[in-house]
Amino acid sequence: MADETLRDGNERGLYNFVESRRSLLIGIQNLNTQDVSVYYFEQANVRLEDAILTLQLLLHSVWKSEDSVLQDFKTIIEAVLTKVRFVFRAMTKYEERNFVKATISNSFARPTTKLTSAGRPIIVIEREQIEFLRELHFSWVKIASLLGISESTLRRRRRELNLDDDSENWTALSDGNQKLTRYRFVVHCCVDGYSRVIVHATLTDHNRADTVLELFIKGVQDFGLPSRVRSDHGLENVGVAQYMLENRGLNRGRIITGSSVLNCRVERAHKDVYAGVLCHFVNIFSGMEDMGLIDPRNEVHLFSLHFVYILRINSALQHFISQWNNHPVSSEHQLSPLQTFASGILKNMHSGYSGIESILHPNEIPLYGFDPDGPIPLDDDNYQVSIPAVDVQLTPQQLEVSCHPLNDDGEHGRTQYLICMDILRNQFNI
Repeated sequence: MADETLRDGNERGLYNFVESRRSLLIGIQNLNTQDVSVYYFEQANVRLEDAILTLQLLLHSVWKSEDSVLQDFKTIIEAVLTKVRFVFRAMTKYEERNFVKATISNSFARPTTKLTSAGRPIIVIEREQIEFLRELHFSWVKIASLLGISESTLRRRRRELNLDDDSENWTALSDGNQKLTRYRFVVHCCVDGYSRVIVHATLTDHNRADTVLELFIKGVQDFGLPSRVRSDHGLENVGVAQYMLENRGLNRGRIITGSSVLNCRVERAHKDVYAGVLCHFVNIFSGMEDMGLIDPRNEVHLFSLHFVYILRINSALQHFISQWNNHPVSSEHQLSPLQTFASGILKNMHSGYSGIESILHPNEIPLYGFDPDGPIPLDDDNYQVSIPAVDVQLTPQQLEVSCHPLNDDGEHGRTQYLICMDILRNQFNI
């Protein structure tokens, strides 16, 4: 029964994907280029790029199969992929050729101050602007370009503000991953679809809507309210959906729901989070199971596991996020996700996008903002994942007297886990 339900869900997801992309291609074929905006081209290219990535995943999944039906399916995918790539290249070239002026006019333009006497206006460049961009590790050449000034003007302004070259010492400024549900863990992750910035990745011991909303609002406080959010159909996303509709309005595509096959960029982020952090702990837990130290059906075992490892895993996730958001991305000309995020804001500050406006005009919208593609939470095929609570009546404060979760025991937390187990056995006479 479960297999049939999963198969039906996959078939519906594939059907919806094909129909959505067919409608997109028909719309592109029939569009009047004189009446279309740059925003339409941007959104169409994003959807075409998603289609290419999804088709590549489908092709990879059936590539080695010897089944005759799948071989025919592979031939169809290859043909469709070739045509979608052709359309994507044509759309990209047309956009670059016809909307360059619009892009330039939307970019950041530094303000000037008029002089009472004759002479050229003084260019206004604030210390905070330079420091913010430098803290994101932009080079001086790139900062001058983003601010729309020459390198010599930037050097002169740095001298006036006493900003030295020794900037390297400055301090740099949804959905769930169910790979740990065996141990009643779930990782809630949210990323910005434009820049690939990971907004948050947090491990909890439940999958409740109020927690997902709380994490989302924290991300909004740090990065801004997105223009739209993409997620799966899970009930844990209901709070986020309501929040978006209340703050962004109805009937504007603010919530995009669907199967994870339609959300490849976020799936890649989930894969990186798993490879960079979660797989290490999965191996630890599997080894402890093999040694007879963990029984996923034992409430005391799970309570001890949660007490010791929730803090450890979240600490590792925060380190990973910091490294990820500051690592160079080759497809973005070696800019980091944070640099891409900041650069996108400056380049689109006059575009009128709601996500950009909420950053640049915080008095009108009492939040900051994202790029138009928004933070897109991860998708998963199992929409109704339920994480039951661990039924042990003991507070963490009582345990912290003798057991410290973040202590380096040289055993990846195993010793602290066993100490916690001993305390619980003595407490409950197990």
